[in-house]
Amino acid sequence: MSPRKRSKHGSTEIQKGTSAEFRKLIHSTGPASWCPSTTTLLLLASALYVTAPILMHFSETVQRGLVYLHFVAPPFANLSDLSRFEPGYSANTFFLPTRNGETLGAWHVLPHGSKASRSEEFVAALGDGKPVIIYFHGNAGTRGFAHRTRLYKMLSDIQMHVIAIDYRGFADSAYILPNNESVVSDAIDTFRWVRQRTAGPLFVWGHSLGTGVSIQAISRLCANDFCPAGLALEAPFTSIESAAATNPAGWPWAWLLKVHLFKELFFQRWTQKLDSLATIDKVSCPLFIVHSDDDALIDYRDSQRLAVRAKESRADSSTVHHHVLSGYGHVGLYRYPNMSDLFREFVATYGKSPAN
Repeated sequence: MSPRKRSKHGSTEIQKGTSAEFRKLIHSTGPASWCPSTTTLLLLASALYVTAPILMHFSETVQRGLVYLHFVAPPFANLSDLSRFEPGYSANTFFLPTRNGETLGAWHVLPHGSKASRSEEFVAALGDGKPVIIYFHGNAGTRGFAHRTRLYKMLSDIQMHVIAIDYRGFADSAYILPNNESVVSDAIDTFRWVRQRTAGPLFVWGHSLGTGVSIQAISRLCANDFCPAGLALEAPFTSIESAAATNPAGWPWAWLLKVHLFKELFFQRWTQKLDSLATIDKVSCPLFIVHSDDDALIDYRDSQRLAVRAKESRADSSTVHHHVLSGYGHVGLYRYPNMSDLFREFVATYGKSPAN
């Protein structure tokens, strides 16, 4: 009897004792028949390896997307839901206007223990004379990411108002494709809006990409006598070029970036620079620089270079406070047990009078 027979519906039935036939049938019709070969995978990987730098070199859109990663965010994130703040923390969602008529999604977290319920009460509270700090986050995500909200709580605990925004192109802010000029403009607009409403000293805190944004924005503000009382730089880089060279996403090309010719060709048309090392000497306010030496995304030696340049550029180098910690990675510096004490002392030292 034949090992296979055709059913009345035309399907193939496998008879007992035909395991070899069965295996042959599976191998001929199963997934293995469409799985790419090792050669195909290697060819695809090689093509990606070659084309990715070319795309980044010639396409500003690709550059902007990779630098800001504004599209990397939890879907349907509700930034009006402030239940993430435990009792004792009063927070408000509002939209901060920009000079071009667009809006930035923002939060205002009151000093711990202070209370307000209506938006106008939150705005009025900015005039209570307590220190205010504006937070500029790094790339990807929103102002609501967990490590960011934990930092807000730490700052609130030391009796500071916290204003946190999302740049245009992020979260619930006006949609654009972010670039260097847009994020710096957003930072300046935020500073001016807050400064007009606060009676206390005004500080700025930037993290990662936000350090580059902060340095560029504050260098322009200081040039017009609008310096904040102080600037905190958490995990800063010297430039986007430096950050790209050490970021794990760029490791496959790291050896090429060590070749001067390739490095020059790769960054020759690079428009998203945020060159902090070339600009830090134009920031005249006191600096609080903190980095963890196990940061896998940005080399902690970048913060050392910034601190040295800043000290060299000012008459009083003691206004540059540089702290290198261990074991807190790129986003965990808020967990350092003495972080609140360190920053409280900085605020107490330089926050004796309102911002200029």
